[in-house]
Formats: sequence, structure tokens, C-alpha cells
Amino acid sequence: MREASALLTECKRVLAARHKQYGEALPVHQRMGALIGPQLGIEMTAEQAALAMVQLKMARIAGGIKNKKVLKDTIIDAVNYLVISWECRE
Repeated sequence: MREASALLTECKRVLAARHKQYGEALPVHQRMGALIGPQLGIEMTAEQAALAMVQLKMARIAGGIKNKKVLKDTIIDAVNYLVISWECRE
């Protein structure tokens, strides 16, 4: 459980750093949905855009990441995109 707690602490740290670097997640993911949605022939919400990023991270994990640091970073990204999807619910 200690390792999971440390991982969640790292998720929070990374999420805060990205917020400071890029600003609020909602407008970024709204723009992402506006750009990608027409390519897919759908109207894509910010929440769906964040969930698409989760799927990208999951595809990388499923493909097999051998480097433990890269795997950890990818898991942190996936968790944080899930959090962002929750924040972007409209």
C-alpha cells in the first residue's frame, strides 16, 4: 500500500506541475475535442478528449513498456488524464 500511496502523491505533484505549466485542463481539452471530433465525424466533449488520452496511455502500457521509469510515468499520465476527464465533465 505504501507504493500505491507514493504513486498517488507523485500523480498529484505531476498534475499540479502540468496545471502550472499549461493552465486549466478544461479549455485545452475543449480545443482538443473541437480539433479531433470533426476528423472522427462526431462532436467530442472535453471529457471524451481526456478519455482518449487515457486510451493512448493504456495502448502504450498494453504494448509492453520495458523501462520501469517510463512505465511509471505512463501510469501517472493515465491516472491524471482520468482525473482530468472527471474535471471536464459537462
